[in-house]
Amino acid sequence: MIDTIWRLGNLGLAFTLELAAIVALGYWGFHAADSTGGKFLLGIGTPVVAIVLWALFAAPKASVSSPVLHWITVVLVFGGAAIGLWVSGQHLLGVLLPVVFVTNLAIINSMHLTA
Repeated sequence: MIDTIWRLGNLGLAFTLELAAIVALGYWGFHAADSTGGKFLLGIGTPVVAIVLWALFAAPKASVSSPVLHWITVVLVFGGAAIGLWVSGQHLLGVLLPVVFVTNLAIINSMHLTA
């Protein structure tokens, strides 16, 4: 029972972190551009691109099964989110997001689960 709760909790955290990365990319996008059009283009476009990449290469039921593309996508999405938070002035979140992600990934891998 506790193993099931631990497993589901970590998988739930992994999904929450994926959503947080998408939100962080949008946050960066809305803060990165000067014009209203640029804000909307980056604020909406960047998360959409990240979602498409994630669905294609990194999701548990990804359309393309390639470990290399999987990890490139993970690094791009989470690295981009962390950098985006940092340059947007959210330094604590820019550090916390990848630290919690890597910790969660280590736990999931140690349990032989797929995130």
